[in-house]
Amino acid sequence: MVKKAELVRQLTKREKVGFCAGRSFWSLGGAERLGLPVLAVADGPHGLRKQKRDEGYQSPLGSIPAVCYPTASAFACSFDEDLIFRMGQALGEECREENVAVLLGPGVNIKRSPLCGRNFEYLSEDPLLAGKLAAALIKGVQSKGVGTSLKHFAANSQETKRAKSDSRIDARTLWEIYLKPFEIAVREGRPWTVMPAYNLLNGTYCCENSWLLQDVLRRQWGFEGTVISDWGAMNRCASSFRSGLDVEMPGGVNHDEEYLMAAVEDGRLPEKRLDEIAGHIIDLTLKHQEGQKIPYTSDRKAHLALAREVAENSAVLLKNEGVLPVKSSEEIAVIGALAKFPRYQGAGSSKVNAVQRDSPLAALKEAGCKVTYACGYSLKAGADEEQLLEEARRACEGRDTVLIFAGLPEDYESEGFDRENLELPANQNRLIREICGIHDKVAVILQGGGPVEMPWISQAGAVMMCYLGGCQGGHAAAAILTGTVNPSGKLAETFPVKLSDTPCFGRYPGLEEKVCYQEGIYVGYRYYDSADREVLFPFGHGLSYTSFIYEDIHQEDGAISFALKNSGSRPGKEAVQLYLSSRKNPYYKELIGFQKVELQAGEKRQVVFRLADRDFARFHEPDCAWVTAPGEYQLLVGSSSRDIRLEAIVEITERQSWPLDIPAVAVETPEAAGGEKKPRFTMNSTLREFQSIPLLRPVLALVRRIAAKTSGEFVSGERMADMIMDMPIRQLPMGTNGKINAGQVKGIIELLNGKPGSGLKKMVLGAGKKKPGRKKDISQ
Repeated sequence: MVKKAELVRQLTKREKVGFCAGRSFWSLGGAERLGLPVLAVADGPHGLRKQKRDEGYQSPLGSIPAVCYPTASAFACSFDEDLIFRMGQALGEECREENVAVLLGPGVNIKRSPLCGRNFEYLSEDPLLAGKLAAALIKGVQSKGVGTSLKHFAANSQETKRAKSDSRIDARTLWEIYLKPFEIAVREGRPWTVMPAYNLLNGTYCCENSWLLQDVLRRQWGFEGTVISDWGAMNRCASSFRSGLDVEMPGGVNHDEEYLMAAVEDGRLPEKRLDEIAGHIIDLTLKHQEGQKIPYTSDRKAHLALAREVAENSAVLLKNEGVLPVKSSEEIAVIGALAKFPRYQGAGSSKVNAVQRDSPLAALKEAGCKVTYACGYSLKAGADEEQLLEEARRACEGRDTVLIFAGLPEDYESEGFDRENLELPANQNRLIREICGIHDKVAVILQGGGPVEMPWISQAGAVMMCYLGGCQGGHAAAAILTGTVNPSGKLAETFPVKLSDTPCFGRYPGLEEKVCYQEGIYVGYRYYDSADREVLFPFGHGLSYTSFIYEDIHQEDGAISFALKNSGSRPGKEAVQLYLSSRKNPYYKELIGFQKVELQAGEKRQVVFRLADRDFARFHEPDCAWVTAPGEYQLLVGSSSRDIRLEAIVEITERQSWPLDIPAVAVETPEAAGGEKKPRFTMNSTLREFQSIPLLRPVLALVRRIAAKTSGEFVSGERMADMIMDMPIRQLPMGTNGKINAGQVKGIIELLNGKPGSGLKKMVLGAGKKKPGRKKDISQ
């Protein structure tokens, strides 16, 4: 085999520059004369979304049919690394079948607030759980010879103004909370690629943040793969490649080879760095070619069964006062449009064209349940809600148990915007209250990407959270409701009582460009438990149809062990959790271990957690190091963060330190800090900022028409228009698939700032024309 260094030497300068951008919207790399194929990439954290035609973003119906697995917010609740590894393997097999070289996922961004519109694609509020499960998925996919792209690096905590927001985070919070899941996933999963986020981090865009991409990712963590931008995330071209970005995606929209060639010639992009970029792309290509030799079989029937298994292990039984499981002899009323037309995945770029989809209603009937169905509410405005409510009341009459399926409609949460509140639609809340008022055995089954407020919680006899359970989520829900499967999911995030209880309430989403993470390390259960704040359901909570006894804890030889017994009458699984707390600050605790344990009825087993010195460390900014301070520490074993069953004490006698080899945080450049006077309009000005300018009304009208045409399969046209208006103008070429080109955008900016130049000519002569080839660089 020809070695990487030799291949780099054989590339021409123009070929190396060509590697710096994707070959098309969904491909990158490629040098045919050297035997290096173009590599296909595809969305797919929870299912392969490969477009039938490589012509930009299209509706999910324009992608190949594929198995839709539960989304990350769901499968994180499994607390099961082995199961998620197998899910990764199945995704890898489907990629192999479609010749996809890199799957764009998983996403490990921390759930700073339950309002984040993309939380359904993220794993947890806890960095350990997020990092471990991401590493498991990565290892599963890559075991089949397919790469992954760990995203969105880093601190992409909101969708509102995501391409302009600047996440301002202190060093300890950054390292302990927001970088930690990426570190775990990089060190343990070894992803082939990492994807920088849209936002700025402490004053610098992630794609041109050399501290993030070079110091942290490569020097500190030892990452050796390829750094690929999110689609349209690159801000400035030469600066990004100089700072550690390898590939700008998509190709054929923003990137200009001539500009980069000139940047190499005049030293703005050192040729040594260009060789590094070429080497990373060649490495990725060689991994792909080696991966093609790994045997695989893609069994769609087996993958559908696995999707169901993941959903069964991820649904969380939040409350149960003897209502569930329902008995086969019972007469059941099934209420709710989501029982018949379930929401099983999120909206946005990850949306899968599911090869098959089921429903809880059909699955309950298939299981032999005696079911009476009523819609109960409408998912769209304009329906006669009074009539639907009356039909639901009648359907419940004389029934032994009522199952109400409720949840968040698609327009409530998606990539591109954040949720406005934690409420269910008013018609659903009213339905639940009304039915609970006339029937004493009501179970509420929820679908959605994140927590919701439950003003009716004291009235409902049972509540189960299914999240977004994938295309087999209906069968999974039916299996749990009927007792065929014993629920074992645990919450990977806290459910607050109300929005005002959340740690960043009033500061989320940040509407100004600088978003200050003032809550620091107190994210999720770290905040609620430290402040002793009442919650609806705590992190790690989840009920079972059996019961578990924790006993006989021992701590010795760098390990903690205890006995776990299934004291009930049926088999079950328990996700046991190990937390660490200092005796000096017993109110603050953090997860340092978890295991999913399966036990038969009456079975008892020893559970062992191995302890590492770094488990006790905190980040200490003055020393720029991870430090373990001497003192007594509590090891807390529990069924949730607030259901602690066992406790042991460990004493640390000596101070230990693990210094970083890099600065604790990036030093802002004068440009990033705003040292120069900025023009009124820049390439990062949003379209909303241009609304009052008559010259731009035809352009904005075109954008709105494009948004309306592409909205149907994702969100409403109105919502899509709002998303587009918050988009930086530099993303117009990508957002319009080249109908508006980068030269025209540059001309608009020059004109509005009173300095018309060469870009103006392109704007006037080429308005609305899609030109072949690569477009003029918009960051000059």
